[in-house]
Order: sequence, then C-alpha cells, then structure tokens
Amino acid sequence: MADRVNEILTGHESLSKKNFPMEVQVFQALVHILRDKQLLADSRAISVEEKIAIFLNALAKNARLYRMY
Repeated sequence: MADRVNEILTGHESLSKKNFPMEVQVFQALVHILRDKQLLADSRAISVEEKIAIFLNALAKNARLYRMY
C-alpha cells in the first residue's frame, strides 16, 4: 500500500486527482498539519499518508456512487 500511495503522490497529477479528491500539494499540507498537531501519527503498520489516502479514496468512491443516483 505504501508503494501505491507514493506512486500516486509522485506520479502524474491526473493519477492523484483520480484517487484523491485534491491536489498533491493540498494532500501534503493536510498530512503536515495532522502530524504537527499530533492528530495522526505513523504506526508500525501504516503511515499517516496511507491512513489519509485510504480515507480520501473511500470518500471519493462514495461521492462517485452518490452522483450516479
């Protein structure tokens, strides 16, 4: 999962917009804020970036499904 998140964040901009409903710079700023305020931290199994990526991906999928109906 970490490799996939890194690929999305460092790849073409359209890849990040397809997977996350925000630009890479905004995603990175969100990660920075959540870490600075100690609202999220890396665990042994998953990084903050992965946690946010999973959450945003779920939101984006739900938004696409909602628009279909």
